[in-house]
Amino acid sequence: EAVCGEVGGGVMCDRLLGLAEINLPRLTVRHTRLGRKGSPMNDFLAVIYLICFAAIAGGAFALMTQSLRGASQPLRPSRHPEAPQAGEPVMYVDLNRERLEDLYQKVS
Repeated sequence: EAVCGEVGGGVMCDRLLGLAEINLPRLTVRHTRLGRKGSPMNDFLAVIYLICFAAIAGGAFALMTQSLRGASQPLRPSRHPEAPQAGEPVMYVDLNRERLEDLYQKVS
């Protein structure tokens, strides 16, 4: 059998033999009436939270829709800005085997 009493803002329970002591904090439940507002700081933080939540949700939605829109469109082939136009002469080096052997014979 436990014996309980109030001690220092909490409830102290002592068992019959005194072997175990449990300090349980006293729970206070605050009842609020409907229509009564909280503190102004809580209201301010709630507004800031909702604004940040809306901004993150809107950004995520925009990113998702742009990603889906881009994936559904076919890719357009693009030309490199330095690519030659059709019919324009191009400089190149011919490195086939016969050409290299001829160069080697001329040098030696």
